[in-house]
Amino acid sequence: MFGYVRPYEPELKVREAEYYRAVYCGLCRSMKKHLGATSPVTLSYDMAFLALCRMCATGETPNMSRRRCVKLKKRPMADDCDALAYSASVSALLLDRKLSDDIADEDGMRRLRARMMSSFARRYLRRANVDVDLTGCVDGALLRLYELEKSADATVSDCAAAFGDALSAVFAHGLDGGARRIMAEIGRSVGRFVYIIDEVDDMDRDVDAGRRNRIAELYPRPWTESTKDAVTAAMCLELERAINAAELFDGGNETARSVVINILSMGMKSEAGRVSASRLDKDRETAKKQRGNAVDGSLQDAGR
Repeated sequence: MFGYVRPYEPELKVREAEYYRAVYCGLCRSMKKHLGATSPVTLSYDMAFLALCRMCATGETPNMSRRRCVKLKKRPMADDCDALAYSASVSALLLDRKLSDDIADEDGMRRLRARMMSSFARRYLRRANVDVDLTGCVDGALLRLYELEKSADATVSDCAAAFGDALSAVFAHGLDGGARRIMAEIGRSVGRFVYIIDEVDDMDRDVDAGRRNRIAELYPRPWTESTKDAVTAAMCLELERAINAAELFDGGNETARSVVINILSMGMKSEAGRVSASRLDKDRETAKKQRGNAVDGSLQDAGR
């Protein structure tokens, strides 16, 4: 999910903010336990969100203990539990697949960095012992995504749906009944959102590298205020089904449920607005420089 799945902290209650930080720090410790001492360098808000969703779906409420972190300061941390152990394992799987994709598609320093990290990622994945059924589902969805991205006819919606299927499998794996359906819907919607926002965020890099970017095709540059609003609205609409699904959680962990809804309804929507606004600002800055260059050229011509 890679960086866009985070809470909107100004709207978290003090109890919710402390709970979120405790789960995040608990995931760090769980990764050390299950994957290896260096694995927390890949710790992400995304996997903390997955752990919170699993807690909501199962009703699991981890014990909290005050422990020291790397800053040598004691703070509340969630003790290792099923949700944290599962999220740690999934983080190893998604990291390995992300690095493989970067090695295939990127160049320069990004490819070199991915190659350097890949040996560590494979080690984490071996220790994670991810269920073969989950690995097969994720790999099947990512293979469909790869084929769609190479197809001239596939739309951004087609590609987003394939990534959504991968995250749907991750979120719902091992669950039954209503919990499975809720988690599958959240994973699917979040996956679609993440694919689209990543396309917006990567627009410059893709265009410069000669790679196809379907958002750039749908919304040609330079962007206007109305373009920014339309793209932001489209991304936020992808989250509505996830929000509706999360509101159906009734497993008993109300604090985790509140944090999950904050992330979906405010944190991720805020990220959508930030990324779209950044895209608009870049185009405005480019247009301003072009106008300045045009004026300088005119003055030079007049001075000859």
